[in-house]
Amino acid sequence: MHRLKYKPEFKSQISLIYIVTSIMLGVIFVLAFLAFERFQTVQKTWETQSERTAQINNALAEINRTTGYGGFIHNFKNLVLRRDNARYDSAIQNNIKDLTGAIQRLDNLMHREEDKQAVKQLNDTFDEYIQKYYQVSPMIMAGKNSDEIDAIVKVDDAPALQARELLVKHIAERTAEYAAHAKATYAQAIQYLWINAVIVLLSLLLGAAFLVRTVKQVFAKELEVEDEKEKLALAYQRDKKVQEELKLISQRLLLATKTSKMGVWDFNLTTGDLSWDENMYLIYGVDKNIKDNLIGVWQSAVLPEDLEVSQTLMQYSIATGEDYDQVFRVRKPDGEIRHIQALAKPVFGTFGEAEKMVGINQDITESIRNFNELRTAKEHAEEANKAKDQFLANFSHEIRTPLNAIIGLSEMGAYEAKLSVTQQYHEKIFKSGQHLLHIINDILDFSKIEAGKMKFESRPMNMHQVFDSLKQFFDNMASSKGIAFKIIIANKISPAYFGDQLRLTQVLTNLIGNAIKFTDQGSVTLTVSCQKPNEHFSMVRFCVKDTGVGIDSHSQKVLFQPFEQVDNSHTRKVGGTGLGLAISQRLVQGMGGKEILLNSTPNEGSVFYFELPLAESSVIPTFKPRPKDSLTSIKGQILVAEDNDINQEVVKAKLKQYGLKVTLANDGLEAVEKARTGTYDLILMDIQMPNMDGYEATQAIREFNKKIPIIALTAAARNEDRELAIHAGMNGHLSKPIESDKLEEVLVNWLELKVEHPPETKDVPADALDAAIENTEATNPTNEPMFIDRDLGIKMLDGNESMYDLLLGRLLEQLTAECDPLMAALKALNGNSSEEDWKIAQLQVHTLKGVTCTLAATPLCNLSTEIDALLKTKSRPTPGLLEQYHNTFKATIQALEALTQ
Repeated sequence: MHRLKYKPEFKSQISLIYIVTSIMLGVIFVLAFLAFERFQTVQKTWETQSERTAQINNALAEINRTTGYGGFIHNFKNLVLRRDNARYDSAIQNNIKDLTGAIQRLDNLMHREEDKQAVKQLNDTFDEYIQKYYQVSPMIMAGKNSDEIDAIVKVDDAPALQARELLVKHIAERTAEYAAHAKATYAQAIQYLWINAVIVLLSLLLGAAFLVRTVKQVFAKELEVEDEKEKLALAYQRDKKVQEELKLISQRLLLATKTSKMGVWDFNLTTGDLSWDENMYLIYGVDKNIKDNLIGVWQSAVLPEDLEVSQTLMQYSIATGEDYDQVFRVRKPDGEIRHIQALAKPVFGTFGEAEKMVGINQDITESIRNFNELRTAKEHAEEANKAKDQFLANFSHEIRTPLNAIIGLSEMGAYEAKLSVTQQYHEKIFKSGQHLLHIINDILDFSKIEAGKMKFESRPMNMHQVFDSLKQFFDNMASSKGIAFKIIIANKISPAYFGDQLRLTQVLTNLIGNAIKFTDQGSVTLTVSCQKPNEHFSMVRFCVKDTGVGIDSHSQKVLFQPFEQVDNSHTRKVGGTGLGLAISQRLVQGMGGKEILLNSTPNEGSVFYFELPLAESSVIPTFKPRPKDSLTSIKGQILVAEDNDINQEVVKAKLKQYGLKVTLANDGLEAVEKARTGTYDLILMDIQMPNMDGYEATQAIREFNKKIPIIALTAAARNEDRELAIHAGMNGHLSKPIESDKLEEVLVNWLELKVEHPPETKDVPADALDAAIENTEATNPTNEPMFIDRDLGIKMLDGNESMYDLLLGRLLEQLTAECDPLMAALKALNGNSSEEDWKIAQLQVHTLKGVTCTLAATPLCNLSTEIDALLKTKSRPTPGLLEQYHNTFKATIQALEALTQ
C-alpha cells in the first residue's frame, strides 16, 4: 500500500509526542517508586520504635523487680537489720548484677540528653546504695555493732523511688512524643499518596489533551487512511502501557495498606455506592463476597451513639473540604466491640461539587486498651501513694507524741530536785513508753499477719477471766467520760472454750476502746451470746454496741482497710495509726471467724460484732497473781550482759528492787569470762552486742556450764527470735522494754528455790465453777464518774499514802482559788483576744492537767487535756464543753472536801 510522506513540521510533532509520553511515564514511575519507599520508611520506623519501646519496658520491668520486694534495697535493709551475710550477700550480689545490667541497657536505648540524665540519676542513686553495701557488708561480717553501722548507712528507699519515678516520667513523655510522631508520619504518607495520585491524574489529562491535539494535526488531509490507522494503533499501544503502569502502582499501594493493616474505602456521593478493599472486610468481620449495600453494613456496625456524630462530621467535611477524622466504635458480627480510627478526604469535580469520599480505617482497639490500662494503673498508684502518705503522716504524729513526752520529761527530770515532781515525770514517761510500745506492736502484728506468720493457739480460755479483765480495764476509762460500760453474758456461755485468749482479748480491747473513745454520752455494751450448731463446737457471738458519733456509709467501706481512718484530718480528736481494726479483722479470721460486721448510723451509734466457732473445754485454767511483796525475799546473784548504759541502769534498778545482787558485762566476751570465773544463779543475755553477740556468748558458756539459766534480753519479740534463742542454748526470752510482771515471772521460774511460794492453784473442772460467770448485766449501779480515784493516786505515788493526802489538800486549795477566775478567762476568749491572753489561759489549763492527772482526778484531767489541746491552736472551747468543765471542776472540789475532812 502506498504510504504518504509526512510533512517536515509533522515529524517534529510526532517526536514531541514521544518525548512527552516518555516524560509522563517516567514521572509516573518515579512517583510510584517514591510512594512505595515512603510507606516502607513508615513501616520500618514503626517497627523500630515498637522494638525500642519493648526493650525499654523490659529494662524498666527488670529495674522494678530488682528494686521491689525481694530486690536489692529490700535485701540490703534485711542485711542491715538482721546482720546475716550468709543469707543476703549472694542475693544482693545478684540484685546488683541484674540492676546495673538493666540500667546499662536503658541508657543505651536513650537518645536525648535529658533522658540519659534521668538514667544517670537513677544509676548514681543506686551506686550510692551499692557503695554503702560494700562498706557495710564487711563490717557486719566482722561483727561491728549497730551504732557503727548506723553511723555509716541509713537504708532509705525514698531517693531510689524518686529517681525511678523521674525516669518513668521521662520515658512516658518520650513514648507520647513517639506516638504523636507516628500518627503525623502516617498522615503525611496518606497526604503524599493523594498528592501523587493527583499528579498522575493531571499528567494523564495533560498528556491526553496534548495527544488529541497532535493527532488531529498529524492525521490531516495529507495522510492516507492507512497512516491514520497506523498512528492510532501506536497511540493505543502507548495507552496500554500507561494502564499497566497504573495497575502496578495500584498493586504497590495495596501492598502498603495490607502491611499497615489499614482498610481503604471509596464512597461515591453521586450513586451512594461504597467500595471496600480486603482489609476493610477484615476490620469489620464481614464476608468478602458481600458487595451490595456496604453503606448499610457500615451503618449497622457502628454503635448508634457514634453513628450520628460520624455522619455529621462526614457531611461537614463534604461541605467544607476539610479532612474527616474521627474515632468511633463498631460491633462485629461476633458481638465484639472495636474502636476504629477513620481518616478521609472529599474529592471534588470540575465545577467544585463533591463527587466522592476516599479514606482509610484502622483498628486502634489495642492502643486504646493499653492507654486505659496505663491510666488505671496511674490512678491506682496515685491512690496508693496518697494512702501511704496519709499513713506516714499519721504514724509520724503518733510515734512522735510519746517520744516527745519521753524526751521532754526525761530532760526536765534531770533538772528537777523535788522527788514528788520527778515521780510524776516517771509515771508519764512510763505511760508514754507503753503507748509507744502499743504502736510498735500494732505495726509488728500487722507485718506478721501480712507475711502469714501469725500463729494462733488453741488452749482452754477462762471466759470469766477475759470478761473480768475487760471490766476492770475499761470501767475507769468509761467513768472518766461520764458514760456507762456494761457486759451482758447470755446463759448459754460456757465457763471455758478452746481458743487463743490473748488474741480474743486483743480484738475485744480494740473494739471496746474505740467505742469508748468515740462515745461522749450514753453507754458502751459488750454482749456475748451463744448458738450451738452441733455437738463439736458452739458459735459464740461477741457484740460491742455504743451510743457514740456513728459512722457514715462511705467511711464504713474503708474502715477495715490498713492505714485508713474515719477522720484523717489534722483536727481529728482521736489519734491512731489506722491499723487497729485491720488487725482485729485478720485476727478474727485467723481464729476461725468469718469477719467483723458493722451496723452504724451517724449521730446514733455503732454496733460491731463477730462470731467464732469455739469448742467447749471441760477444764478452766485459773491463775492467782503472785503478790509483789513475796519476791522481796529473793537472794541470788544475777549476771546482766548488756552494752547500753541506760539499759544497764534500768535492768539493774529493777533487779535490786527484789534484793538481788547484780553484775554487769558490757559485751559477749566479758559475759563469757565472768560466767567462767564467777558464780551466778541467772544470766540475762542481750543479743546484739559488740565483740561477741548473745547467741555466740551463750554457746561459749554452754561449753563449760550447761545448767545455769540464760534468758535472752532483746528488743526482738518475734517467734523466730525466740526460736533462735532456744536453739542457741538459752532457756527463755524476755522482751524489751522490760515489763515488771514479765521480769517477775522469769525470776519466779528460775529462782524458785529461793522464793517464798504462795499456795499452788490447779485447774478445776468446769462444772465446779459455773457460778463464776453471772448471767446478768455487769454494770456500775450508779453509773457516776469517780472524780477522785484514791487507790489509783496512791499507786501512782508508789504507795505513799501520807504524801498523797497532803497533796490532795494542796489540790483543794488550788482548785478553789482557780475555779472561778479560770472559767471567766476561758469564757472571755474570742477572736479579738491577745496572744498573751491565749498563752496565760493555756498555761493555767496545762498546769491543772498535770497535777490532776498525777493525783488521779481523772475526769477533770481528761477535760483539761482536751481544752489544753484546743487552746494550743487558739480554738475557743464550745459553751457545752465549758459548762461540762465547770461542773466537773465543782464536783472535784466537793469530792476533795469530802476526802480531806
